[in-house]
Amino acid sequence: YLAPTLTFAGDHYGVLEVSGRLDFEVNYSDPRIRVHGFNWAGYRYAHTDDTTFAPADRTYENVEGGTYWIFTRTIWRGLSVAMEAQVESEPQANEAFRANTYAGVVWVLVPFLKTDEGKVGVQYVMGAEYYDFVCQNVQLQDELYWLRHRLTLSGTWHFPVVDVNGSVTYAGKVNDLHFSAFSGSAGLTWHLLDDLSLAAAGDVSYRLGLVEEPRDLSQAPALAQFYGGSAYGAVTFDFTVALTYVFGNSLLLHQDQRWR
Repeated sequence: YLAPTLTFAGDHYGVLEVSGRLDFEVNYSDPRIRVHGFNWAGYRYAHTDDTTFAPADRTYENVEGGTYWIFTRTIWRGLSVAMEAQVESEPQANEAFRANTYAGVVWVLVPFLKTDEGKVGVQYVMGAEYYDFVCQNVQLQDELYWLRHRLTLSGTWHFPVVDVNGSVTYAGKVNDLHFSAFSGSAGLTWHLLDDLSLAAAGDVSYRLGLVEEPRDLSQAPALAQFYGGSAYGAVTFDFTVALTYVFGNSLLLHQDQRWR
């Protein structure tokens, strides 16, 4: 299936912010393998007329984008192995360029959900990440290679009208617990039509430390310190609502639970 999602947002609370994002999900599944890709591009514009900002600092723009692919091979029933690869650029998060490769294993109680069924699962991955920073990071580095691992426990319930899902995750640097994060997420999806769905999702995280955090936030534009720098806090949360139309077998979007 193919599933594009287009999101627009805007607000004005002293600062005018307008943003847009296009997500494009691609999936192929059969009982043995799954190939799953996420691709995205986004733009943000922020402007303030506050005279306490220097004229050059009153406008901030950024463009982000990336691609993330997973190849999964079922070994036995709900047990699968997988490879992950990701490339992205998110300047607002101090990532001029980032590339990740992971390998891991996942077990789910029910690989393909039927209506009125639920599943629980556990996933563990380890891999290498490379960062090219916009500003020098807290470790006084302009770029970084490191090993990271991630453990996720998840649950999903598939009903005729709605799907409910949730997960908790630990992720961190393999040899340094300081750069660790704990997060939880939950979501609800309404099946408006066979191929059209409306999803609401939220997550919250607690981070001990972030390798991408700039050493000195004053190196970034003033508005970037707010729209990007605020993401370096110990506790963060977000909430999104998205309308998605699926071209192809839309059932796979909700039924295939391998490597969600």
